[in-house]
Amino acid sequence: MIKYILIFYVLLFNSIFAVVHIDSFNKQSDLGLNQQLSFNLDVLDGNNDYLSFKPDYRLNYVFSSDQYTQLFLITTMHYAKKKDITIQDKSFYHLRFIRYVSDTFRYDLFLQEQSNIFKMLKHRFLLGGSIGRNGINSTIFSHSINMGLMYELEELSTLETSQLIRLTHFQQFYIPITNSLNLYTIFYYQPDIVSFNDYRILLENRFVFKLTNHLKYSLIFDFDYDSVVEDSLSSYDMAIKQFISFQF
Repeated sequence: MIKYILIFYVLLFNSIFAVVHIDSFNKQSDLGLNQQLSFNLDVLDGNNDYLSFKPDYRLNYVFSSDQYTQLFLITTMHYAKKKDITIQDKSFYHLRFIRYVSDTFRYDLFLQEQSNIFKMLKHRFLLGGSIGRNGINSTIFSHSINMGLMYELEELSTLETSQLIRLTHFQQFYIPITNSLNLYTIFYYQPDIVSFNDYRILLENRFVFKLTNHLKYSLIFDFDYDSVVEDSLSSYDMAIKQFISFQF
């Protein structure tokens, strides 16, 4: 029952507020190279005894002062260990090229590589492209939408492999709440083009607090739903995260 409530929440929320993740640098990038390094470190002792470490690196290169051509690189790793047992180990790499053909329309090319031992995902490779449109862009908020196709190659820890083509649809939204507080959100919907019963939904809400010109604190809510998973796994993941980020 809970998964249907969460799916309804995701769809309802994003019908009102569509949203930003990969595009979040657009609101803060200067000409040339822009980089951001974030860290999350948790050490618990007592009833819970584990170490969790997650670095997050983001790079954006703006080729022109009007930001018509951009290159994004996002890499993250998450390693958690309890005594001699690795309880979570995952990585994520995303490279995206964005080219605006006008003030409104653009096209994207991207590739992605990820793993997540916690979800029995040994390897997932994505390669695709999309076309996008900026619906609203004002000082109050901005919204854009993308639609495209991507090739997916996946291998599980059970050595089971699959290849398919997915539709990739995402909406992005940005709200400058105050001078020091911004909201970024992204909503992804990725169905198999052959079987729409096989789909993924991703929602990320990121509140970013500007502490100084280079230092930021982020509070993040993630919801990730996969309609087709191994029987031993849950179909959804929810997480509340926090980061300290240094932009340079």
